[in-house]
Amino acid sequence: METFDRGGGWGPKPSVSRDKWLEHARRKLAAGYVLIVSTTRSSANFYKAGAGYEACAYRIALSLIQSGMVVESGEHDLGMKYRLSDEAQRAAENPSQEAID
Repeated sequence: METFDRGGGWGPKPSVSRDKWLEHARRKLAAGYVLIVSTTRSSANFYKAGAGYEACAYRIALSLIQSGMVVESGEHDLGMKYRLSDEAQRAAENPSQEAID
């Protein structure tokens, strides 16, 4: 098994790249999910009424916040709630022609 340094020690190489996680998160948020990031623990979840909760990698959630892809939309019992930013929403609705080719 391949290993790599995660910045805090050696561990198994992740099976999904950070770019794929970010794309997965963008698709979830474009489909109506919200991102809930805990203010007291290092945890994050996607949530959609009728579909429930799904785990999100905490580092990916922080990346989404820092990049501006999500904006704060209120509080939740589990932490702060974020939704897809208007710019990211427009990009999701109108993919560029390059992505189609």
